[in-house]
Amino acid sequence: MSLAADVQSILKKAVTAPNGPAGLVYGAIDAKGSTLVLEAAGLRALGGEEPMTTDAFFALCSMTKLLTTIAAMQLVEQGKLALDDPIHAILPEIRAVGQLMPDGSVSTPARPEHTEKITLRMLLTHTAGFGYAIFHPQLAAYQRASGGSDELSGLREGTLGLPLAHEPGTRWMYSIGVDWAGEAVSRVSGLRLGDYLKQNLFAPLGIDEEITFHLTPDQAGLLAAMHGRGEDGVLQVMDHPPFVHDAPWESGGGGAIGTLRAYLTVLAVLLNGGVGPNGARILTEDTVKSMFINQVPEGMPGLGETIIPGRPELTYPVTTPPGVRTGWGLSFELNLASTSPPGDPLPSGRSAHTGAWAGLANLYYTVDPTKGVATLIMSQSVPFFDPAVTGPFLEAEKAVYASIN
Repeated sequence: MSLAADVQSILKKAVTAPNGPAGLVYGAIDAKGSTLVLEAAGLRALGGEEPMTTDAFFALCSMTKLLTTIAAMQLVEQGKLALDDPIHAILPEIRAVGQLMPDGSVSTPARPEHTEKITLRMLLTHTAGFGYAIFHPQLAAYQRASGGSDELSGLREGTLGLPLAHEPGTRWMYSIGVDWAGEAVSRVSGLRLGDYLKQNLFAPLGIDEEITFHLTPDQAGLLAAMHGRGEDGVLQVMDHPPFVHDAPWESGGGGAIGTLRAYLTVLAVLLNGGVGPNGARILTEDTVKSMFINQVPEGMPGLGETIIPGRPELTYPVTTPPGVRTGWGLSFELNLASTSPPGDPLPSGRSAHTGAWAGLANLYYTVDPTKGVATLIMSQSVPFFDPAVTGPFLEAEKAVYASIN
């Protein structure tokens, strides 16, 4: 059976399972930019008639973070940003954020000795002291009590209005840090984040019609429907988060919308030393190599621990597989190596030191420079970390690695 047939079988089994996802797309690409597989199964909306297709648009959610990090690293190469300089010199407003206190109250502003030591590296590696209300019960309670907007609202204050959850540099916590990094990109470039990315990433790669922060009518017509599970676990169509429909603020941590092919094209840049499939130079080879180096000090608490939901309707607990030691590069998790036995790849075939991350609406990617392959599955449903999507993602990944081995 061909790889395409294997993957199609895996996707079809998932979408036809009881209470399975409405539709899925899956793809893999190699270091030369050659597509290894590109498949779709199911429907664009549960109960609808339109089939899911590989040109569908998906809210990328936190997969936007890689795009913003690439932009930031371009500016680091140009000397316009620095990884280890205090970021308040560029974003003075970061000194006005609050500090979450142990009793759940917020002290505003946070202590200057905390906010003034935040760096771009901390923002990109989730060690700057921020969190996400979605993944932090106390921040979620604060957000509810304040009555303001949330991280999915498409409003700047809904994200950048969150306080520090702990002292910068003392803990890894999945966070809004890359949203602050997106502000830095915009500030030093003089462009809105989406315009910067279009000029310096999307257009050079030839994908500017397939990835955006603001959908055109034609793109909106290809948008996959959003789905959610009720308290009974049954999946049903729900409204997209407000940011999907022409948000006034462009979130560097989660605001982009794009296609399977477009995102795979970006991943190929990281497989090929910073060069896109069309030959466009996006980053230097040294920069790409640095992105795969673990940035989190050994023993720092938080990384590899279960991420507890702050909003259970949006995410299940996020766990690390037993025996896997994780790190964090510049924008993504690294599986440093299996610990049983040491140094082995993951059971799926994924090499040690592979980068991987995801988006809230059950989108997941890997980028494996060792074996020269990147994989991606895209869905549109919450809660995050749904076995109905992570299962076929790992199954398809095994098929991809079997085909290249």
